[in-house]
Amino acid sequence: MGSKNLKKSLKIILRLGVSLFILFFATSVFFVAPVLATTTGSTTIEYSNPLETDDIIDIVERVADYFYYIAIALVPIMVIYTSILFFTAGGNDQQVAKARKTFIWLMIGVAVLLIGQGFITLIEDMLSVE
Repeated sequence: MGSKNLKKSLKIILRLGVSLFILFFATSVFFVAPVLATTTGSTTIEYSNPLETDDIIDIVERVADYFYYIAIALVPIMVIYTSILFFTAGGNDQQVAKARKTFIWLMIGVAVLLIGQGFITLIEDMLSVE
């Protein structure tokens, strides 16, 4: 009984923490301190562009690069996880099948990552985009 209440309490605390985290960052976007500039006696409010770009393509590239590097960082972790699955299978056919399936999907994911990045580079080279 006590462990159910503890798990329920931890879930509530986790949800509250995540909610507060999201709320903090969502509201902080609207309350960024403006830079006050004085021009000919009147006060104007100027906001600096935090993205440092005006091009949507550059923003999409940055987001894609971010996810690409996160995915590449997860590959060694997944390799370790898959190898642990293989080592702990102990001859259990279901565990070995699960480990094999995980390894196959890991290799498919790595191939998609590398081919996707290479495809973008190929298209940019063909179109001479810099």
